[in-house]
Amino acid sequence: MKEKIIAVIFCLTIAAISGSTVVRRIADSSVQEVAEEEENTIAETHEYEQKLQQQSKQSQNQAQGEAGDASDEPEPEEEKDDSFLGAIGSAVDDFVGDLSGKEEGAKLNSKISQKISGDTYIESKTVLLGKDGWLFYKAADDGDSISDYKGTNHYSTDKMKDIQKKLEDDAKVLKSRGSKLVLFMVPNKESVYSEYMPDNVKRKSQKTRMDLFADYLQKNSKLNVVYPKEEIMAAKAMYQTYYKTDTHWNQIGAFISIMALKEKVDHNYDSLESVQFKAQKNDYAGDLAKLCKMTDTFNDDIKYALDKKSVNKDVKSKKKVLLVGDSFSELMTDEMEMYFKDVKRIDIWSYHLSEVESYKPDIVVWECVERYLDRYDWLRMSKQ
Repeated sequence: MKEKIIAVIFCLTIAAISGSTVVRRIADSSVQEVAEEEENTIAETHEYEQKLQQQSKQSQNQAQGEAGDASDEPEPEEEKDDSFLGAIGSAVDDFVGDLSGKEEGAKLNSKISQKISGDTYIESKTVLLGKDGWLFYKAADDGDSISDYKGTNHYSTDKMKDIQKKLEDDAKVLKSRGSKLVLFMVPNKESVYSEYMPDNVKRKSQKTRMDLFADYLQKNSKLNVVYPKEEIMAAKAMYQTYYKTDTHWNQIGAFISIMALKEKVDHNYDSLESVQFKAQKNDYAGDLAKLCKMTDTFNDDIKYALDKKSVNKDVKSKKKVLLVGDSFSELMTDEMEMYFKDVKRIDIWSYHLSEVESYKPDIVVWECVERYLDRYDWLRMSKQ
């Protein structure tokens, strides 16, 4: 009876708002074009990754077939949502699919599903609502953070050996140009703040693919590997290191990771307790809030900036760094410039070996977030 009452209320609510929504859309049809343009911009950013992701999954499936009993175990199934909530989600999908105003429809879809589920679920193809308002990235065609979190995509030993060989070849080429290669691995937000992940997303293993790969390289190669997960996990007891509403770490998380890099290459670092961060924005809504059209709901993050005056100048490195990576490296650049002699950042898709030959860095830092780990297999630092 309770479900029927809620269903009736839901239908009446939809009927009441549908007319005004359509009228507003007719009055200003350009909003839809803006929404579509925004989505296209996000999609274009990762178009090449999506193609490579499909190729990688095919090769991984073949490799995992030879990986032994680790890959023979069945993947844990994600528990289905309550059937009533599932029906509501389908009804909302059908409704907004016919609206002329898809931006408002998508926003409405997310908000209704959030309210009806008691703040445990939002209807979105890319955003997963966790506990206490934490948002996570669930797209499977732009890396695959959920498979990383579940531990269902581990590399076989043979695959790790193969990638190791490619990376060692890259390191040799860079060394011949006078530069040292450093692999800088960034953990996904899902594995750092796993306590906020929904309970219905079950894990096959507490170890992620990046955990195992970083450990493998550190034990079986002479490659320079920086994987600051332990440092970030230790600091999060007192500091928030990733945004609640964004896929990325905040400037505190970036600082901790840069200090792990400093310790690796210079054997010194600055203290988190001795520096100061200034709040720049107290109502920041990150990329995940934007993706689910709920920036007016999920906007309680604080955006910080490291106070340059608090930086210990005595630990500034004399090394020249070429920073190559994804969007996480963008959030590292300002702070790295405070701690290294000279820093130049290049997006991974714009990199060529000629950059090393012209810039002549002491160190080439190849930053890679966990969901893009396959890039260490696909891409080469030695490419002309």
